[in-house]
Amino acid sequence: MILTAVGLAVFAGRGMPREEGNVPSALRAIGATAALAALLPFLGVIGAGIPYLLALQRFGGAPMLPSMISAVAAPVLLYVAFAKGLNVPLPIGAAWSFLGL
Repeated sequence: MILTAVGLAVFAGRGMPREEGNVPSALRAIGATAALAALLPFLGVIGAGIPYLLALQRFGGAPMLPSMISAVAAPVLLYVAFAKGLNVPLPIGAAWSFLGL
């Protein structure tokens, strides 16, 4: 998550057209966060975290490839570190519970 925050700070505003009538990025971030909260019980930390982080980075204007890499890496590493390494229960999501992770 720290890498994602640094990426947002470094790449903010790059590659995003600034046209009149665009929804402000703060409102888009609020909408993405609401979607994360709605999807978390069904998709878990990894499944909901990947599109959430990707959306936030793209809203900030980050390039696609670094956004995709960090959007996948951050939730996976977070889950492995907390759920497996520290035994802190994180939601796996109903859609993935059959895997027994």
